Parts: sequence; C-alpha cells; structure tokens
Amino acid sequence: MQNYHNMIRSFCAILFTLTIGSVAAQRIQTSASPSSSDKMIAGGSLNASFTGNYQQIGVSPYCGIQLNRFVDLALSAGVQYQSSRDISNNKISQVVYGPGAFVRLFPMRFIYVQGQYEFNFIQKNTGMAGVSVSENHDANSFLIGGGLATPRSNNRSSYFYFSLLWDV
Repeated sequence: MQNYHNMIRSFCAILFTLTIGSVAAQRIQTSASPSSSDKMIAGGSLNASFTGNYQQIGVSPYCGIQLNRFVDLALSAGVQYQSSRDISNNKISQVVYGPGAFVRLFPMRFIYVQGQYEFNFIQKNTGMAGVSVSENHDANSFLIGGGLATPRSNNRSSYFYFSLLWDV
C-alpha cells in the first residue's frame, strides 16, 4: 500500500513539474524597425517537485537571437537541486549546474524541433549512518526533441512553449 501511495505522489510531482515547466520567452526588439531580423530572445524554465521523501527545484534561463521566423539560437545556464531520503532515512542530495546552448527550428509557427548541448557539473552528497560522502562529476548532454509554442508574430512580445527532449 505504501508503494502505491509513493507512486501516486511521484506521478503528481511529475505532472506538477510538467505543468509549471514552461515559462514565457520574451523577444526584445533591438532596433526601431519592427521588420528588423535582429531580435534578441530571453526566457527560461522553472521546475519544482515535492513529495514526502523527494524534493527538486531548478531554474534554466537563456538568452539568444531570433535569426529569422524559423530559427532561434541561444546560450543557456541551469542549476537544479535534488534531495531524497531512503527507507532508513539516509539523505542523498545533488546539485547539477552548467552552461549550454541550443538551436530551435520552427517548421510551423507553433511547432518546433530543438537540439541542445549542456555541460553539467554534478555535486553529490550522501549521508549514511552519520557519515557524509561527497562526490564531484561532470557530464556532457546532447538533448534532441521538440515542442509546441503559442504562435510567434511581430506584434507579440512573448510566447509560451512546451518541450519534450531526450538525452541521446
């Protein structure tokens, strides 16, 4: 029965994370001409997940340029904290942070495909029986996937998006 409740909590946490995971992306016009192709973009995502034995919170801002109506290029950064406890109440926590870059292609105004590179630094702490062990690692990630966005147009300064990416 306890496993069933943990599964329900985990499902709700994932659903909550997906629900708030998309944040508005702002386009900032850098010239007086509304037809200029020199457009800066800025935005990012937030995530949060909380259950009885698991917590996760993170932020991933980005800034870049909208080359034309079909292509966005951006630099990103991210930081994420995770913490969990096992049955014996041992705590495992982890901080993942690092830079990245992505290209987003819009074959249609509301559908996009994305390729994203990230270099992640990982700091993991494990506490068992009063003994704390720290580990440091790094990892490359290449994410591919796509998503849906509210239509982008010259008279709108923001749009919302939903992404689904896989680490290949």
